[in-house]
Amino acid sequence: MSFSAFRFCPQCASPLHHRDHGGLLRQACADEACGYVHWDNP
Repeated sequence: MSFSAFRFCPQCASPLHHRDHGGLLRQACADEACGYVHWDNP
Protein backbone atom coordinates (compact mmCIF):
# COMPACT_ATOMS: atom_id res chain seq x y z
CA MET A 1 0.00 0.00 0.00
CA SER A 2 1.44 3.36 -0.93
CA PHE A 3 0.46 6.70 0.47
CA SER A 4 0.66 10.09 -1.14
CA ALA A 5 3.69 12.29 -0.59
CA PHE A 6 1.44 14.73 1.29
CA ARG A 7 2.58 15.19 4.88
CA PHE A 8 0.48 18.24 5.75
CA CYS A 9 -3.14 19.17 5.14
CA PRO A 10 -3.56 21.38 2.04
CA GLN A 11 -6.48 23.16 3.74
CA CYS A 12 -5.10 24.06 7.18
CA ALA A 13 -1.43 22.88 7.21
CA SER A 14 -1.91 20.47 10.14
CA PRO A 15 -0.04 17.14 9.95
CA LEU A 16 -1.79 14.26 8.21
CA HIS A 17 -2.25 10.94 10.03
CA HIS A 18 -3.41 7.54 8.81
CA ARG A 19 -7.00 6.79 9.84
CA ASP A 20 -9.61 4.20 9.02
CA HIS A 21 -12.41 5.56 6.82
CA GLY A 22 -15.02 2.98 5.87
CA GLY A 23 -12.60 0.10 6.18
CA LEU A 24 -9.85 1.84 4.16
CA LEU A 25 -6.73 3.40 5.63
CA ARG A 26 -6.51 7.01 4.41
CA GLN A 27 -4.44 10.07 5.23
CA ALA A 28 -6.57 12.52 7.21
CA CYS A 29 -6.02 15.87 8.88
CA ALA A 30 -5.13 15.72 12.57
CA ASP A 31 -7.47 18.69 13.18
CA GLU A 32 -10.99 17.25 13.63
CA ALA A 33 -12.52 20.67 12.86
CA CYS A 34 -10.89 20.64 9.39
CA GLY A 35 -12.03 17.15 8.40
CA TYR A 36 -9.80 16.83 5.31
CA VAL A 37 -9.31 13.27 4.00
CA HIS A 38 -6.92 12.51 1.14
CA TRP A 39 -8.57 9.79 -0.96
CA ASP A 40 -5.63 9.49 -3.43
CA ASN A 41 -7.99 8.90 -6.35
CA PRO A 42 -6.72 10.44 -9.60
